[in-house]
Amino acid sequence: MAKANKTQLIKDALKKNPTASPKEIAEKLKAHKITGQYVSTVKSKLTVKKKSTKKTAQKKAGTSISSVVTQARDLVKQVGSVEEAKKLLDALD
Repeated sequence: MAKANKTQLIKDALKKNPTASPKEIAEKLKAHKITGQYVSTVKSKLTVKKKSTKKTAQKKAGTSISSVVTQARDLVKQVGSVEEAKKLLDALD
């Protein structure tokens, strides 16, 4: 019989019951010798991965404040002054 992937078993159990505590998940997976501590570790790594994915998506979208400021500065350089840039932006409304 093939050995089960413990991490995948934990992920599947968390999908079925996302509010379950690590101890409850470990009890359900007792036959696979999974501890509550291991469930907790896997669960925390999943949370970190979600957060880092969100930050990566924001960086790819170019939504950082510094990139917006840089674009605004470049616009001012292209049109010659802040007043001219404001006139152009007002014309967009």
